[in-house]
Amino acid sequence: KYVGQEVHIFEIGGEDSKYIKLDHTGEMTDNELNGECAAGTGTFIEEQVPRIGYDDLYAMIEAAWNAADKETPQIAGRCTVFAKSDITHHMKDGVGQDRIGKAVHESVADTYFRSLVGQVKRKLRGNGIVVFQGGVAKNKVLVRAFKDLLTKNGLQSDRLVVPEWPELKIAEGVPTGRCEYCRGAVYRSSGPANRVGSP
Repeated sequence: KYVGQEVHIFEIGGEDSKYIKLDHTGEMTDNELNGECAAGTGTFIEEQVPRIGYDDLYAMIEAAWNAADKETPQIAGRCTVFAKSDITHHMKDGVGQDRIGKAVHESVADTYFRSLVGQVKRKLRGNGIVVFQGGVAKNKVLVRAFKDLLTKNGLQSDRLVVPEWPELKIAEGVPTGRCEYCRGAVYRSSGPANRVGSP
């Protein structure tokens, strides 16, 4: 689907996060993976739900979504221990649950950008599309946080798209590559799983 243009893949799952860059032919030209820490992943977000005082994740998401225009307190998304300390501090100061929930999402997006994308303007220069995938991409508050960060860095937020069934998107390359392999297609060294779209 995306062959013919540069693609930047933001992938966040329950336990890890990745940044993948593909050129206009579908070849992978950059790949970054987060460390062993769960910070900046879906698990990190879920861990904060009871700490903030919500019964479930969806309640926090809805409250954070409706807090779009409210000021966001700072939360250290790079470490779960620091995040817990920040959340406890903000709650003692009387900061609303909705604002803290919003801050958790924004800290995940910020951590992703700083840890994996790095020089955002340099890596995302041009008109390439940004595909946000992984189960966490179904979280509308996190999608908004990523779009806000793109805008903050002078980039167009509408470049970011969430595919249908984002939690399954990463698996598409495997059967596609296998089918091409069975038909005798010739690959470059990066391998069939790194190609995107239909032959």
